[in-house]
Amino acid sequence: METYDVINEYMIYYNERRRHGNIKYMAPNKFYDAFMSNGVKIKEFSA
Repeated sequence: METYDVINEYMIYYNERRRHGNIKYMAPNKFYDAFMSNGVKIKEFSA
């Protein structure tokens, strides 16, 4: 059970608090909310 708790805490940190440079230095969940409400735009890219 301890391993699960450690991984769960890291996932919460990664998705709710850690700022990502590639998404305007926002946490992923904040970026998603802003994107879905049209509060942030992203540049188009092609592979």
